[in-house]
Amino acid sequence: MRILLDSRDLIEVAEHQRKVRIEQFNKFLRDNDHELVLCASTVREICSPLAHGASFTDAIRPILQAIETLPRLYLSEVTIFGSEFQAAINAFNDRAEYQSPSPYVPRWLDTLGGPRLDADIVGLRLDDVIFYQYRSRFRDRIFGRRDNELEILRQLLNQERQSILNGQYRARTHFSNSLIRNAARYGVRLPENTDGFVSSVYLDANRCPGYRLNHEVFRSLTKNANDNPEAGDFVDFALISTLPYVDAITLDRRMRNYVAQASRKMRAVNAAVNYRNRVYEDVVELMRRL
Repeated sequence: MRILLDSRDLIEVAEHQRKVRIEQFNKFLRDNDHELVLCASTVREICSPLAHGASFTDAIRPILQAIETLPRLYLSEVTIFGSEFQAAINAFNDRAEYQSPSPYVPRWLDTLGGPRLDADIVGLRLDDVIFYQYRSRFRDRIFGRRDNELEILRQLLNQERQSILNGQYRARTHFSNSLIRNAARYGVRLPENTDGFVSSVYLDANRCPGYRLNHEVFRSLTKNANDNPEAGDFVDFALISTLPYVDAITLDRRMRNYVAQASRKMRAVNAAVNYRNRVYEDVVELMRRL
């Protein structure tokens, strides 16, 4: 099985080891033919202390070296939306079945889907790859503080929250506007019959499932006037979009509840999978139940 731990559980296993030691988790993975899934967001989150002056050698390298001992796969979550949109367009234009894209890539560098080292660093350990990336000209873009992005997310959420509360942003309209906006963001050209295409995705949750989960979770959060986005939500939203492409994932209680709501909505429009069943509280529960 493909297992994606959030950064909290990755750090627990690779550094703190209070509940699960790295040797235990390694044995669990290998004995059951499981693989750990690493993506850009979780590794960047582990490295986030660098933006606050932490030492790479003392604080980050030991964690990455411990993770390196585990059987692992690399997943590019930043390309999921664009790949899913294109797959749905192909199915719509050809009047064919939707063919799910694969977000898996050979190396962690490939998970970034954007800025990365120009040099060829094939064969280096994960900690060395991160070190050279951290020393590159892309340092701030990849490992810098994300306060500005958080403020942009809060502004978007507040705008859409007001529209929803005023009854101006019903579910289908919200989905349509969001899909069109994100398609432009990822450089995907929609069919001339845009309304027909959007309807084909909206009425079949098996098309663009990563995007759909992400959107439904964002909509549920937006409708909850008592909940405001936190810095960690950037990582959680990214991980939620990976759910159709992994077999198990850990998320905090707040996001698990939102995923449960999203999955119920998707099941109402033919989703083949109840994605809530793939979500676990932490690595301890995951190891006990799998």
